[in-house]
Amino acid sequence: ENTISIETPIYFEFDSDKLNDSAQTIIDHIITILNNTDFSLEINGYADKVGSNKYNIELSKLRADAVKNYIISKGISEKRIESAGKGVLELQDDHLSRKVQFIFK
Repeated sequence: ENTISIETPIYFEFDSDKLNDSAQTIIDHIITILNNTDFSLEINGYADKVGSNKYNIELSKLRADAVKNYIISKGISEKRIESAGKGVLELQDDHLSRKVQFIFK
């Protein structure tokens, strides 16, 4: 299966699933691609290591869903989008762990 991974993730503030202006700009580019192709999209959310594993899985899912809902609100069919919370992504910088990544299929 052919996939394309977007190397520009969007980042979230600590303990938040709110999309900021920078995130919306990146997502708007994703929407442009979706509007001009028949790709489907996989959205994977992550969290830093602060908090329980259960909480971080829930938070990472909320982050992925926030992105999914934004994309749907712009007219993209929900059938083309999968979102998943992957839990903790352990990186040196916790801020870089609080993100969502995109994969086109």
